[in-house]
Amino acid sequence: MQLRKYQQNAVDETMASLMFGSDKIIITMPTGSGKSLVISELAKQLDGSVSIVVNIEPLINQIAEHLYMLGVEYSILKSGRESEFDETKRVHLIMSQTLYARLDTLTLTSDYLLIDEIHIAYRTKRYNATFDKLKPKAVIGLSATPYDKLGYKLDDDVEMINTVTTKELIDYGFLSKVKYYIPKWSEEVDYSSVSKNGADYNITELEMITNKDTYLDNVVGSMNMIGAKDKKTLIFCSSIEQCDLITQKLKENGYCAEAYHSKVNKKDLEKIIYAFKTNSDSYRSSKLNEEVSLFNQKQKELVGLPVKCLVSVSKLSVGFDVKDIQLGVNIRPTKIRSLYYQIGGRVIRASDGKEYGEFLDCAKCVSNFGFLEDTYEPPDKDDREKLIEVNKKLSLSKLGSMITEPIKNISPDIYAKELKVLTKLEDNIFDGSLEPDDKTMLKIFKTTDDMYRLIYAGAYLYQRTYGRPISKNGKRYSYDAGWLSELALEAIEKYPIKKEHWIKAYRTRIRKLIKENKNFNSIRFFIEWLVEQYELENGLYKPTEPEPIDYGIDDEMSEIPF
Repeated sequence: MQLRKYQQNAVDETMASLMFGSDKIIITMPTGSGKSLVISELAKQLDGSVSIVVNIEPLINQIAEHLYMLGVEYSILKSGRESEFDETKRVHLIMSQTLYARLDTLTLTSDYLLIDEIHIAYRTKRYNATFDKLKPKAVIGLSATPYDKLGYKLDDDVEMINTVTTKELIDYGFLSKVKYYIPKWSEEVDYSSVSKNGADYNITELEMITNKDTYLDNVVGSMNMIGAKDKKTLIFCSSIEQCDLITQKLKENGYCAEAYHSKVNKKDLEKIIYAFKTNSDSYRSSKLNEEVSLFNQKQKELVGLPVKCLVSVSKLSVGFDVKDIQLGVNIRPTKIRSLYYQIGGRVIRASDGKEYGEFLDCAKCVSNFGFLEDTYEPPDKDDREKLIEVNKKLSLSKLGSMITEPIKNISPDIYAKELKVLTKLEDNIFDGSLEPDDKTMLKIFKTTDDMYRLIYAGAYLYQRTYGRPISKNGKRYSYDAGWLSELALEAIEKYPIKKEHWIKAYRTRIRKLIKENKNFNSIRFFIEWLVEQYELENGLYKPTEPEPIDYGIDDEMSEIPF
């Protein structure tokens, strides 16, 4: 079996690094680049015993197939496949969960530990226990997203081997081009009130927004706009409840959709996934004919049709390799970059007759994280300022203002072109060469990351809504954006790490002031309050000591006679 050039380079660089003493290596390989083949080739070339540990069940058979094609003898350690384990073999293909459950009974050790999707397991309790048990002299991990949930490097002392980028693989024709669809309604959803649970959104609070009928109906409506009924589709949800809700709505709208999650009968799951992978009508024919009387007319019409739409939570976001998927639909807002990339990666695999993959983002992930083709370079651990800088560079902060129609087909080229136009328009207004207008100022208010321009645009919109304010002397005046933004600019200069968060907070507060017709000048008090809260939380707050009051009494006098 012939390896592609970048795959062979990954193998060669890894072998050379081991020869020169490296004992912790991570190979960065994009989704769809053939990590399983590289793992198998490394297992073939390494001199000594090898354990290949995976966290996701489909990867067992995927890697086993490549090992077989390369002529590597191996055994499998996985619950339910006991007959395939042979401790005398040089190479072992191991399910992580099974190994962890049997640590006390196994005598297995390995010279080399290979871990696919290492970002999932790295430095976890299971990883540490596996390392202690196998006692490898070197660990080699592979991942398309070699960073933690916050976006930092997994470890500072790991040797990184970068192979090829997603964009390069698309340009070479090894991955499919991506066509992005962004609905206007989805960019207008506000998740700012949702708290965090660990690194991500609190799911319970999140679904108070995303499980409402209006949200789910908008998802189905957006799918209809791009002809999704005729496309092989994967939908990614945030929970089993959401998965079932959207599946029911899709069926009612004539979609051949099935839910795929842990509460579905295991035998049905196997039939559903087989039918989806093979474009077969086997599952729907047997299942729906059994209970056809329970379904409405729309669903009766789907009997005998293949499963074209699979609705999942997390079971299919990593390691699911079906190349002819045409459309990915994301209805799971997340703060975790690696999760977004893994979700999007399901649609970028190339297959015969597939001109491009399509990605319908209803969760603001594209605007928050950028395009799947973009290269993310994780900063060192706890370098928060660098993390903010990298995220800002890749985010499409002005995307929402570019969407004027119900749904927009966007691409890196289209975004860059429209961003250039919007930036020039904004600059022309603030250098005085162009008169401001309502539409442009609204765009600036929604997208600018400059504090002065944000407050200037907010003041403009406020005055357009309620007119110019009147002074105590009865004279009309305009809000002074320079005076109003002075404190905010000083605060950002003092605490630059808070810039992104505070600008977002100011934008929300100004929107509220306009909506409720509150005193616009009160924005200054909000700025002071934000700074004080940050300083209190971080032990930086120092209350100002009041000046001593001079009562005009001589220092020598101890009493005042009456």
